[in-house]
Amino acid sequence: MEVYTLSRFYTYDFINSVYSQHSPSTIHTKNNQLFAFFAKYLFNILMGVYKIQVPKTWDKNFTLSVMMSEGYMCVFRTNKFGVIALNTTLSGYNVFYRPSECVIANPLIDTTTPLVIGQNCEVMQLMPNYGSPIDLVFYYADQMAICAETASVNTFGSALGYVFASDSKRTAETFKQMADGVFSGNLAVAMDKDLFDDEGNIRMQMFNTDLKNTFIAPDVMELLRNWEYAFCREIGIPTANEQKKSRMVVDEVSSNNVETATKLELWLETWQDSIDRIKDMFGRDVDGLSVSIRHNPMEQSFHGEGEATPMTREGGGTNE
Repeated sequence: MEVYTLSRFYTYDFINSVYSQHSPSTIHTKNNQLFAFFAKYLFNILMGVYKIQVPKTWDKNFTLSVMMSEGYMCVFRTNKFGVIALNTTLSGYNVFYRPSECVIANPLIDTTTPLVIGQNCEVMQLMPNYGSPIDLVFYYADQMAICAETASVNTFGSALGYVFASDSKRTAETFKQMADGVFSGNLAVAMDKDLFDDEGNIRMQMFNTDLKNTFIAPDVMELLRNWEYAFCREIGIPTANEQKKSRMVVDEVSSNNVETATKLELWLETWQDSIDRIKDMFGRDVDGLSVSIRHNPMEQSFHGEGEATPMTREGGGTNE
């Protein structure tokens, strides 16, 4: 089983290994810098879903990063560092086909003693199936990268409106000199009279005379923002679609909030249950270990009749 460690996050081999497992596509955005940019951007948003408190011997940022990228960690006692949490490989299975052992690969840790879950270690996990939201990060980063690339290509392609067709090389060179003068900001540009035919019509044809209708970059950027809003809803961050020209009605917002809260509460319940098992095993050595929701999508205020106030990423209740 492939293990996604924090040190390999965003590397070429890591991203390639994830996407080589499924979803082959003729559109390749997974291995470029634009995809990596949006993956990092969305992962930073994901890091803000939960607030955690950890024992003094743990690294808070490391713990949160591994939980969000891998979905689970092994908590065990060491002779040198005390009780700590590290990324791990799950191994074996019990009668319910749940993992039975943890394998630690860390040069500073003596792992000669097998780590048996429930005996000398416990697993802190985010999802019941030991998954993580990292696949959501990659999916939405892919969609956002496609939108950003499309908008860039469309913006660049709009310059085709100023590609001229002429009937001779000499005329083409004259048009080039004229365009250079205009685009350089010259207030007056002299033109050769040979650029006009006997009827006074200019001897050129523009490739694209309908730039207004073919310039779709603003629409594509709006779609990009909608992908980001969809990602936020997927991971439990309440957000009203700001691109709508009218406010969302109460029932629509409430329906979105219920869907968001259901997933958020499931992850929180799973995480808290695993923390309870860790505390039962290690007691005071893990004092202070806790997790809570940074934003509660169900605590949504409304005003007016049938309208909802815009939701923000700040505030909201926590669920201890």
